[in-house]
Amino acid sequence: MILSSYAHRALLACFCVVLSFGTVGCKGCSKGKADKAKAAASAKASGGPKLRVPVKLRLTEAQQKAASALAGKAKGGSFPTKVVKNRANAPLFLYLAASSDDPKIIAASLKAMASAFASADSKRGANRAGREYAKVVAAHLKSKDPAVVAAAIRASRRALAGKRPPNALVGQLVALAERDPQIGTRIEALQALRQVSHFQRRKDADSALLAALKHESPALQSTGLSLAAFRKARELRDKPAFLEQARALMKSPDPGVRGRAAVLAAYLGRYQAEVYEEVAAMLEDEHPCARSYAVTAFSRFSQPGAIHRLIKLVDDMAVDQYDTKYKSAAGKDAAVHHNHKQTTVHDRVISALTQLSSQLDAKFEPAPPGKEDAETSRKANAAAAKAWYAKNKAKLPKDEPPKKPEKSQKDDQGGKADQGKKAPKGAQAAGKAAPRQVAPPAAPQP
Repeated sequence: MILSSYAHRALLACFCVVLSFGTVGCKGCSKGKADKAKAAASAKASGGPKLRVPVKLRLTEAQQKAASALAGKAKGGSFPTKVVKNRANAPLFLYLAASSDDPKIIAASLKAMASAFASADSKRGANRAGREYAKVVAAHLKSKDPAVVAAAIRASRRALAGKRPPNALVGQLVALAERDPQIGTRIEALQALRQVSHFQRRKDADSALLAALKHESPALQSTGLSLAAFRKARELRDKPAFLEQARALMKSPDPGVRGRAAVLAAYLGRYQAEVYEEVAAMLEDEHPCARSYAVTAFSRFSQPGAIHRLIKLVDDMAVDQYDTKYKSAAGKDAAVHHNHKQTTVHDRVISALTQLSSQLDAKFEPAPPGKEDAETSRKANAAAAKAWYAKNKAKLPKDEPPKKPEKSQKDDQGGKADQGKKAPKGAQAAGKAAPRQVAPPAAPQP
């Protein structure tokens, strides 16, 4: 068969291309195999496994060997305290968490990271919980191992503490707090989210917190109530929904839950007579923990007239601590702590009297609590409080809910947050300022 000149040239070109590809391909394969062998030999020599979490982490060969030796020191899911306190080990913990396939080593490394690293905004230049730190934590929040998830939640607090916490990491924790099947995981995720500045302003905060309040677990309810009441609940978006849930939880069989619910209700329903009376009724609760929270809640109304009722509990020396138990994310026994072993209902009353009387001309000034003999100092303060009340009773305002200021733009249930709204253009043009929000005086958190 005779081929045309054009066909002959085309056939010759195809043959050259195939021959060239085969030659280059063989060289490429040989080079690729050599590179892999070299990398494997290097990893074997340095003791450094391949990173399972894609992060930008550069360690010297000596550091990789040190990390490999460090992994052998993890016992029972934790590293020795001396090892954790050594700042030079911080990048090694991050490396192990990103490269190890052993859940125990990963959990131990994450726990160590929580102690060895500083927050992203820390003035301490080295070992800050930056972007790569957050990537490693985020990857392990998806783990199927409960101990690894628990350690990742613990480590997340360092990454969340900065001014600009990673939004994706916050979103992961919100999802865990709202939907995880394990109660312990949801509780610990909420506790970690407390580190997020202005968390309540987030659009997904309401759903996570309300889900906690509506759940049947007292420990989860109590944790949600505590976070919802943070910063006096000013930044909650759907305040009416939270007030409704808080009032419902004031009837909870758990004294810690109903006590914290009273505090949240007092913040959100400050100008509602019904809420005022519901909180006042809890002053007679059978459990000291609930009575103690009721005293704190009553002081949140910032109404000096409340002293008429609070003075009746000044001799209540019952310890107000109460623990609501649950299983942690790692499956261990844990508890939500309400108040402390050393505090009593009397202590809360004295604090409330001091705060409320600060609005009056005649201020109550208790003696500092005695460290050696607390019982004696408490009795002395109780007697002083009763004497002060007897002297100033006639001067105190009536026992009634505070009246809503005329300039307040909030509705009776708090309304939705209107922070950041600008004054109307007309008012700005006229040089008028927007009405000033009237807020209650600052008070310590329970």
